[in-house]
Amino acid sequence: MSRCLAIFRRVYPATVRSVVATRGRRPGSKSSAWSVLLAGLCSLLALAGCSEGESDLLNPKSPRGDIAPPPETLLVATSDLDRSFRPRTPTGTSPVLFLSREGEIHSEIYLRFDLGDLADTSDVVNAEIGLRFRRTQVGPVLLEAFAVSADAEEWTEEALGQPLPTGEVLPATSAPIAPAAGDTLYVKDAVRLPGSLIRRWRLDSASNRGVVIRLADASVARSIEVMSKEASLADTSGNLLVNPRLEIFRGEDRTSVLESAEDDAYVLTDGRTPSPGDATTFTTSSRPAERGLVRFALPALLRRGDTINRATLRLRVEPSSVSAGESLLVGAYLATTAWDEAAQPDSVSRGSAGFDFERVRASSDTIALDCALAVQRWLDAGENFGLQIRSATENDDTTSVRFFTREAEAALRPTLQIVYTPPPDPRWGGVAP
Repeated sequence: MSRCLAIFRRVYPATVRSVVATRGRRPGSKSSAWSVLLAGLCSLLALAGCSEGESDLLNPKSPRGDIAPPPETLLVATSDLDRSFRPRTPTGTSPVLFLSREGEIHSEIYLRFDLGDLADTSDVVNAEIGLRFRRTQVGPVLLEAFAVSADAEEWTEEALGQPLPTGEVLPATSAPIAPAAGDTLYVKDAVRLPGSLIRRWRLDSASNRGVVIRLADASVARSIEVMSKEASLADTSGNLLVNPRLEIFRGEDRTSVLESAEDDAYVLTDGRTPSPGDATTFTTSSRPAERGLVRFALPALLRRGDTINRATLRLRVEPSSVSAGESLLVGAYLATTAWDEAAQPDSVSRGSAGFDFERVRASSDTIALDCALAVQRWLDAGENFGLQIRSATENDDTTSVRFFTREAEAALRPTLQIVYTPPPDPRWGGVAP
């Protein structure tokens, strides 16, 4: 109160003098109006000073208590779209080439050697393709090989996505191939090429579409890996090995010339019926690659400018979908192109880095993946294509897992728990209304 009186004593006399000075002047004059306005302002200043703590609005330097931070809010979103798809992706950059013959899943290897620098081929007798194998299943395999038809379309390892038509049968080694566990086995004559084929390829490079290698049906093991030219293998002295390699033999003394593969890739054909968009589960597998897609409609309470503190994607694992002793490292990636449940896409673009990863085991019930950055991006950009759920070791093993979708029972459906903070209101230093 004493503070209020002190301020009033200073302000009031000036106010009174100003008002008295206006007496006798013509009403509505500019000086009269300004005097009344000044008097009102002085009164407001006096009242503002009557607060023991002073007014924060009129005196920003006054001591203030700590402003409580805006409260966090929890929202739970449910998916509005989810499905799985099988991407068609080139395999030429993989360090291994996959051969398989498991039920409706077949994988075949394509090799092409550039013979443009090869000298006169009139004395070429034959040639042999040498390959290094690595075991994926117990038991030996047998090979069969064909020349790719000269009428087949041109291919490179960066753009091979479909099986190509074949031509003449090529003799493959008749010896069973059975690498030891954890080791590679080199077979120098895995496939033999007649001299006539080498000469034709050398004289007419357009007819050189390479070789395709498959597992024979009599194989005990139903899959095996072949090391590609990207594997960068070295001998015991540290010298890089030519792999796969073509050894060409000349004349009666069978002098040889080595050629490295120009292109090598594999094509995997999955004859199983794809899961429809309204299935109760979606699959994530490493090889053959299959990826899940899930999208959430953001709650209406979220607005642009909100800060996403945490966002946890929870997926329920279908029991027994992972075999005992196996596991699969699964990651959540930002999907960057449109898709829907009506048709399986050939591809859906994604961000280059996963937001979070979790290993799924036979005992897993639920996985939780942090996707706060994805939700923040959806909110800021106003564009939401959902998440891609894929194996972090795609094409390296054959493990798969199934997750429940929004078509499953309510307790099993995917959820996205979002914890966010609304922006502070700059007018009051608090939460925006």
